[in-house]
Amino acid sequence: RIEATQAGSIDWLDLRLVFDIEGMDLKPADIRRLIAAKGEFVRLADGSWRRVKLELSDEQQEMLDRLGIDLNENSDESHRLHWRQLAQENAAEIVNPKAWSKIVERMEEAKLDARPDVPEGLNVTLRPYQVDGFHFLTYLTSNRFGGILADDMGLGKTLQAITWVLWLRSRKKADGPHLPVLVVCPKSVLDVWALEFKKGSPDLRVLVLHGLI
Repeated sequence: RIEATQAGSIDWLDLRLVFDIEGMDLKPADIRRLIAAKGEFVRLADGSWRRVKLELSDEQQEMLDRLGIDLNENSDESHRLHWRQLAQENAAEIVNPKAWSKIVERMEEAKLDARPDVPEGLNVTLRPYQVDGFHFLTYLTSNRFGGILADDMGLGKTLQAITWVLWLRSRKKADGPHLPVLVVCPKSVLDVWALEFKKGSPDLRVLVLHGLI
């Protein structure tokens, strides 16, 4: 079976292969011998002989292949996977019920079509592909994902990020504080970012900090 436990982040799970064979405490080396054995009997490290027949359905094997899990390389190491990699019906056959319930819960609350309007306060008209980039950033935020906006140089990544910052401000509660956004960038483009904020949304207050800490 596959045991899945939540990793440090809400969206990540650590998967570990577990073999229960007559209550024995098998070492990873023993398990590799059992899997690799051409016959049904194999001699273990303690000198004993064991008979085992490992059978997986086509669906189970397909799921393991899709997850990149190779039974022949089983070890104590876990496989860290995102919940969306496991958000498939046949994953329920190989993942323990507790982990599957967490995956289903995240599937139900996921916002897969986050396409809000461009926020007010933007003094620049976005091109269609820039609107798509803005929607990509809002999609990541709405689902608590990490991600990278990786357009080519000169296509307006800074402007898309500024639009996203405006959208973040528009989501705050009426009586809530305006939380700051930290932009970390090379010193050579500090003035570029400040100028883009001034052109794109002059109402945003920008503070430039640089130097040794």
